Amino acid sequence: MNLKEKLTFLHKLICSNYSLSLWSYNADFELLDTTAKWDLISVSDFIPAVSSHLASGFLSPLILETNVGMLWIIGFCHKNRELESIHFLGPAVTGRDTSDLLRQKLETYELSVRTHSIVSRMIATTPLIPNGMLANYAVMLHYALNDETLPLSDVKFFVQDREVLSPARETYSVAAESLWKKEQSLCQMFENGDHSAVSAIISLLSISSGAKSELKDAVRKNKNNALVLLTLCSRSCIRGGLHPSAAFDLYEYYASLLEECRTTGEVVKFCKDMVSDFMSQVQHAKADSSISPSIQNICYYIQKHLTESLCIENLAKLTGYTEYYFSYKFQKETGITIKEYILNEKISRAKLLLTDSSQSIQEISDTLGFCNRSYFSTCFMKKVGMSPSQYKSLNAKI
Repeated sequence: MNLKEKLTFLHKLICSNYSLSLWSYNADFELLDTTAKWDLISVSDFIPAVSSHLASGFLSPLILETNVGMLWIIGFCHKNRELESIHFLGPAVTGRDTSDLLRQKLETYELSVRTHSIVSRMIATTPLIPNGMLANYAVMLHYALNDETLPLSDVKFFVQDREVLSPARETYSVAAESLWKKEQSLCQMFENGDHSAVSAIISLLSISSGAKSELKDAVRKNKNNALVLLTLCSRSCIRGGLHPSAAFDLYEYYASLLEECRTTGEVVKFCKDMVSDFMSQVQHAKADSSISPSIQNICYYIQKHLTESLCIENLAKLTGYTEYYFSYKFQKETGITIKEYILNEKISRAKLLLTDSSQSIQEISDTLGFCNRSYFSTCFMKKVGMSPSQYKSLNAKI
């Protein structure tokens, strides 16, 4: 089959399930062919996203989320990595947004009467398609255009005006038993600190779009599902050796960060970054596996309470050991004395404060419990090789 026959076959195959239109353009965005009854809203609106994608060296398919919440699959036909044509499939939505909600979004933009009419008609017929099904269609479109197979992780996600470049998510429903097995496999990856868990999320979401709900806001629904993932991840990482306090701190941080996401694309990127961070923390904890849990707990306690009084007697009480045995055990497992460890942590914190805060050197010295600025400067010079003022002038962020 030639290219047009392949595209026709693929389009008919997709339309047997979801009603999407197909537009084909040459490399200069001149319309070649379309199955739609109207032209693409305004192809110029898509040029910045497509150009940015191509400028990054990507010829893999792209899923673009527009400002009004519609999603489009964009495929690129190339020969020896020279772009020959660009093809659009769409539009679609991925949540349970009603036509009224989309129309409300539409009213916030200043559009011409003609464009408003076209978009309104599109909204009335826009199919609801799971994210991962869109990713599947993107891979199929790429194969039809280039006779080349791609993994789902090569599909890029782009929010109009804000690039996300995250793996697209595959999402469709099968038996709960299969979902449970996949979920347990993912949790095991979390426990192991396995960075491949990031791509494994795609596999899990390929069999479920998350918690079943009738939320009209697609972004809110995706946030809810991301929160479930965050909960699974944090608890699994505790089983993998991450200190509970560290896991809960990360949980609270990412739970608040999640609420700042404004689009589905940003939620996808959030999931990727969140899991990567947790996996790094678990790997770090496992690297310290030679250190007993009681000493690991004290190390974490010290890091969290550097601005407070940290006497050896009180730290020993937290472990249940005598002061002598605690000091002996700490040095044997870490290689340094407890006093050296506390000083090292204070100097590390001081370096961060000198770089990122507007606090004076005196204020930093007082915050970290040094008896005076002179002693702080002496300790800092010994550990870092320069004075606090020199370090601040060299590293302070503008």
